[in-house]
Amino acid sequence: MVNPDTPCREQPDLLVDASHTTPLKKKTTAAKALCTRCPLSDACTDYAIANEPPRSSSRAA
Repeated sequence: MVNPDTPCREQPDLLVDASHTTPLKKKTTAAKALCTRCPLSDACTDYAIANEPPRSSSRAA
């Protein structure tokens, strides 16, 4: 959900890091700062929650 008028358009790598090279705390702080100035933050959060991939629940028996 990237809109041409949103701050995440400038830095989409803050929201998706396929390489897992950036420390999570640093990435989360930067992403939150980016989202605070976004007019679509609430709608984007709702979308992300509604479309969150299922978590693995595999446990050793």
